[in-house]
Amino acid sequence: MSWAQQDIQTALNQKGFNAGPADGLIGPRTKSAISSAQRALKQTVNGLPTQALLIAINSMSFSDGKVIARISAIFKGNKRFVLQFFDTPNVRVGELIFMKSATATARVDKIDGEFAIAELIEGDTRLISVGTEIRKSN
Repeated sequence: MSWAQQDIQTALNQKGFNAGPADGLIGPRTKSAISSAQRALKQTVNGLPTQALLIAINSMSFSDGKVIARISAIFKGNKRFVLQFFDTPNVRVGELIFMKSATATARVDKIDGEFAIAELIEGDTRLISVGTEIRKSN
């Protein structure tokens, strides 16, 4: 397992590209996220992780992702929370969502109408609060 590959996965997820879990394994989802980032960065699209790509991803603006929801409640421990969609839910169970202000990534566990429950998989729980905006993966 390579730390650089985990760093690329984390950076991709934080910028709204759904690379899956930051486990250092470059599978189809991560390759697809890398290709999407390379297209967004106007680089040659080959789906391969590199240190140069990591630097470019980290320098990207996060503002490109669409804000889709906000946190409306937090469970004890700050790892699980309820989010409320602004429009019709446009994520599915298992998809990753992102919180720019908390530099955090969460996975959607359950959707019920305009609400969903998600669990933090990366980031600092102390930075998550009610009202935090949620963005969807590209």
